[in-house]
Amino acid sequence: MADLKKLDKVVDQLEIQSQKLMQFSEIYAEIDKIKADLASNINSFEEKSKNLDIASDSLNKETKKLTAKLTEIQSGIMQRIDLIEGSHKKFQRDLDSDMSSKLTKHKSDIEVTVRAEAKVTAETIENKLNTTFLKELSNVNKKTGYLMVFGFAVVGLNIYVIQNLISLNQFFQGLV
Repeated sequence: MADLKKLDKVVDQLEIQSQKLMQFSEIYAEIDKIKADLASNINSFEEKSKNLDIASDSLNKETKKLTAKLTEIQSGIMQRIDLIEGSHKKFQRDLDSDMSSKLTKHKSDIEVTVRAEAKVTAETIENKLNTTFLKELSNVNKKTGYLMVFGFAVVGLNIYVIQNLISLNQFFQGLV
């Protein structure tokens, strides 16, 4: 019986060792699976890295093309700006010249009109003053003493007004 107990013990030990071995086999199989997954991931990573390098190179090429195109567009825009500025300056010079000549023309017309109006106004005032003066003079002749003195005063005043009007006429002609 002691042999049987030993045998049972050995069988129990074998069973425990067998279970440990099975667990170890499962762990080893899991390690192999993880190792295979890692190898697959490494291969996939290398492939993706190559694809990323290709995409990066392609992106760099496109960036260079776009940079060149942008430089070309900027150059075109600057040329157009220069052209527009030149056209604007020419237009401004032409406009200034045209406005200056028109202002000069109208200035002359205004001067002629002012002179003519000043002359007509002076003649009208002179005629009215002369008419008034002659009327007053005839009234003075009709009246006696006091009215004669009054008439001389009116004559003096009229002369003063005429001189002032002539001075004003000369002043206006001097302005024009």
